[in-house]
Amino acid sequence: GILLQNSDALIVQCIFENNSSGDFGGAVGIRGNGSPQFINCTFRNNGLGAANPANTKGGGVVFLREGAPLFVNCLFHNNKAWEGGVLLVMFGTPTFINCTLVNNQATIGHGGVFFDPDGRATFRNCIFRGNTTTKGVGLSDQGYSGSGGTTLIRYSNVQGGWIGTGNIDADPLFTASYALQTTSPCKNTGDS
Repeated sequence: GILLQNSDALIVQCIFENNSSGDFGGAVGIRGNGSPQFINCTFRNNGLGAANPANTKGGGVVFLREGAPLFVNCLFHNNKAWEGGVLLVMFGTPTFINCTLVNNQATIGHGGVFFDPDGRATFRNCIFRGNTTTKGVGLSDQGYSGSGGTTLIRYSNVQGGWIGTGNIDADPLFTASYALQTTSPCKNTGDS
């Protein structure tokens, strides 16, 4: 979908849909020292979930080779890859704030949402729900953080649980559009 090389691009209110790759990063490839920002964007049916999928090996949405991208108020749903249904981190330090990550899948390897073997990613005030993988169960359904580090997840609602400050594991009570119902346990539980 888009390749960012040494870029500080600001991408606002965009929809990335039905993108795929013959290798890594179905919708977004990020390389170099840039710090691109994605604000209020929707990522759906990317990677192996695309209309004409190639063999997206890792990162159904994002493949991060280097850089420090920021994702704020983004929705990731129905994305697929062999590993890391949403994100595969090779190097770099991605940050996700106030994001909803639902129904993503790793079809062969680890990490329904992320494959982050060196624990470089940070998630804050995010919701992880309905993500799956064929490798393992439980924590691996949401993400894989290898022995090289620990992916930091804080003040988030993680199905199956995740060790970290302020995390919960509860039905978020979504509406049909993944907004939160007024009685959602996620209301007023994030870190401002």
